[in-house]
Amino acid sequence: MAGADKRGERKPGEAAGARRITASHLYDFAVCEHRVALDFSLDRSQRTPPDEALSLLMRRGRDVEHAIAGSLKYEFVEPDPSDPAAAHAKTLELMRQGVRGIYQGVLLSGRHLAIPDLMRREPGRSDLGDFHYVAGDIKSGLEPRTDQVLQVVFAARLLDRIQGRRPATGFLLMGDGAETVFETEDVWDSAGIALDTLERIADEGSQTFPALNDGCARCRWRATCLPEMAKGPDLSFVAGLTRSRQRILMREGLRTAADIAALGEAEIRTLETRGVATEGLVTLQKQAHALLQGRIRARARRRLDPLSPGCLREHFLIAARDPLSGGEPFLFGYTSRPEAGAPADRTEILLAENDEKRAQALRSLLGWLGEGDERIFHFGETARRCFERIEDISAFDPAQAGRSEARFVDLAPLVRGGAYFPVRRYRFDEIAAAVGRHPLPPLEEPEDASFVWFENHRAGLPGDWKGRIEERARRDLASLVAVRDWVRRRVEEP
Repeated sequence: MAGADKRGERKPGEAAGARRITASHLYDFAVCEHRVALDFSLDRSQRTPPDEALSLLMRRGRDVEHAIAGSLKYEFVEPDPSDPAAAHAKTLELMRQGVRGIYQGVLLSGRHLAIPDLMRREPGRSDLGDFHYVAGDIKSGLEPRTDQVLQVVFAARLLDRIQGRRPATGFLLMGDGAETVFETEDVWDSAGIALDTLERIADEGSQTFPALNDGCARCRWRATCLPEMAKGPDLSFVAGLTRSRQRILMREGLRTAADIAALGEAEIRTLETRGVATEGLVTLQKQAHALLQGRIRARARRRLDPLSPGCLREHFLIAARDPLSGGEPFLFGYTSRPEAGAPADRTEILLAENDEKRAQALRSLLGWLGEGDERIFHFGETARRCFERIEDISAFDPAQAGRSEARFVDLAPLVRGGAYFPVRRYRFDEIAAAVGRHPLPPLEEPEDASFVWFENHRAGLPGDWKGRIEERARRDLASLVAVRDWVRRRVEEP
């Protein structure tokens, strides 16, 4: 390691054999602290290999990174996992030379290692001279996330030690070429707290616990955690229960959905006397009962706004985004029926491999929707966001598109407000299974797996990939109609 820079030396109290903390650890910590604990405690041979979808994501993510970095023509630091100190020395040499930018620079300080995708020279005095460097990452998605920002701030913290100046900003270059700049101060302390916790986990084996979240389906430790969690089922299977609350309840000996469902009034009062917040606990109990009993439990009714006179036709819209192309829409499916409860009289599935076909899809959608006031039912934010995205890339009358958007009705909050469902998460595929009285999808099955079929279709690989996509889309449309009918029966009828 380049020992000439005192800021790169090990901090007091850091043992020579201390386990290294990397930006990847911080990224994973933001998703699930237990994942990081397993990284430190279990052998790599026990990991579950990435599925086909994740492999595609990783490969295309690297392609996007290389393409953007190549266009910037920054100085490249050759990676050497076996000798990060040498790569760090090369990075320091480039920094002292004041090069315009560095790609894959290695920052090493004590036990902390970061490899930001990009380091960019900016004016402002530092130990290097009349300039300093700020860190940034390249992401294939369209919207920045907290875990991505934490990675960049981790690199900024190392730059603070190495160059003698704290970078005031960090940046993310997104898949569509847009740059997001943020103030490092906003998350500086949060990153420090996370790092302290990570060090305790690495050094002391601090107690962590698994909790069901959206990252479980593709986690490398899913074969370790999910089977055990499903046996309970685990407390985190109760939808609406936060990780913080789970931690508190576990201290009181409550570890499964059955434990919380079995609480009586006396037990709840005892918890209150022990200083445990019990607000909302009854709601969680009802959710636990629905999950354990496998049936929908009614709750207070709500009413949709009355249908406009003479506008009985109903439209249903689904959409899917391709994370391999920055989150661009690749699928729209829609169906219509003349009135509530009637069979569908028109269904169409549209695939959109590029901007031209997305514009064609928008023309078809607007023609299908017409200029009336009929509702457009969807579930969650994906369909609306995909609709808005193709508006952004197409030269269409914004007033017409706006009138269509005003007719969108999201069934997700109506479902959640109408009953307690026997689901682990209020995802569309789980709600559809509950309404259709089908088994819940496997825990390791991601919602967005169909994009793999689309990528295979786009690449021209052998197989009826388009047929599989269309079959899945028709099934989802039928499920959306079934969810709408449940809402109508449960929520709208007197």
